[in-house]
Amino acid sequence: MYSILIVDDEPFICKGLSSLLAGSGLDIGQVYTAHSGYEALDYLRMEDIDLLVTDIQMGAMNGIELMHQAKILKPWVETIIISAHETFQYAQMAIR
Repeated sequence: MYSILIVDDEPFICKGLSSLLAGSGLDIGQVYTAHSGYEALDYLRMEDIDLLVTDIQMGAMNGIELMHQAKILKPWVETIIISAHETFQYAQMAIR
């Protein structure tokens, strides 16, 4: 069973993605939600997270920085970055 951490500064997005995953029929044990990069790092330190789903644009810590910090804490964690930006070029530039 997989543990997933969803991180977005919009609680509605976290709730929606969490509900979607819970009803997906996938082998998911636990879905955690965090509303900031710093809160997410606490979950990463305390829980066995397999997949990090994070918004690219958040407050004090963006999703790219969170992804890098997550890889330091737990190198096996896979990451999916979500974005509401109109163009994918912004995400591509940020990841580089």
